Amino acid sequence: MGILETATNWIRFVAGATQAQLPSHGSDLSVDQCDRIPFIRKGYRHANTVSESILSCFTLSNEAANIWSHGVSSLVYIGLLCESLREACGGESGQHVHLIREQYVPLLLQMFGVWVCVTCSCLAHIFGCVSRWHCRAMFILDYFGINFSTTASALALYAYTRPMDPGTGNFATFSMRAFFSIALASHLSVFTMQCCMNFVFRPAEHIKVIVVAAFTASFSVNALPLLSRYLSGETQPSDLYHCLHLACSALGGLCLATHLPERLAPDCFYVLHSHSLMHIGTVVGAYYQGLALQLDMPRWRELPSRPSLANMACVMAVYTVSAGLLGYWIAYGKLKTVDRGDQDRTTFKTASAKKIR
Repeated sequence: MGILETATNWIRFVAGATQAQLPSHGSDLSVDQCDRIPFIRKGYRHANTVSESILSCFTLSNEAANIWSHGVSSLVYIGLLCESLREACGGESGQHVHLIREQYVPLLLQMFGVWVCVTCSCLAHIFGCVSRWHCRAMFILDYFGINFSTTASALALYAYTRPMDPGTGNFATFSMRAFFSIALASHLSVFTMQCCMNFVFRPAEHIKVIVVAAFTASFSVNALPLLSRYLSGETQPSDLYHCLHLACSALGGLCLATHLPERLAPDCFYVLHSHSLMHIGTVVGAYYQGLALQLDMPRWRELPSRPSLANMACVMAVYTVSAGLLGYWIAYGKLKTVDRGDQDRTTFKTASAKKIR
């Protein structure tokens, strides 16, 4: 009886909220400039509360593909993480191992990083329409997740993909401490630049170019161990999956930078547009990278100077604390001071929504 009563109350709540406050869609002129996407003229959500933004996920808005692509991916990666964790702790039924096998740690870190990235992105796209402050603060959360994932991937790539012979002498052969320092510094710098660029200095005409350049620099640092292996002449079965990961990421970045396909037909591609294609390319590419790392895992014990769990945990902790404090300072310090016009914007959105209805 309790379950039936709870379900009935939930249906009544959803029905009432849908009838009274279901967010409508409007043109780009009916929303604040912070929310506007170039070449997309319709499908913008009018949500003034958290509950309305959640309900808007079930409408065909210009955020629908962004939300559901990463929302579904988040659930999928929970399952993949559980399966990989089971294998890392023994794998066979009836066998109980309390410690994770050491060679699985970088792979689990990469998968956890992807999960953090898609989850943060999903939350950012759900709640970014509530107010101007939410719009900018959710971007900070999105950038935090992206750089968390790229940092975790950098550590996993170093752990599995370095060349067997450390004496190859090419420029990409770094010691573990040097590479970890470079990766941490680069990803923290990218996160800091993205936050300051969007929320402190706001050079709107150059934002897209700088964002793409920042992501390119971040992925280039991650590719150094793999590039070192290629330069040494070593080939592995995982090379195909690494190339597929690169291709998916490059295609997604190209769509984002060029605003294709909505640039060609703004009124047609407002649900599946360049940003959502970038989301899909990122998720597919991350999956291929995970497959490549699984194939590279047997090389773990043969590589010199293997990173320990403590080494990787220290790097991720430094990134999480540093980026978290910076994001908190900008979101609750700078943005609360800059965005005094939230109430005016809310009134404007409500009036525009009424006109559209």
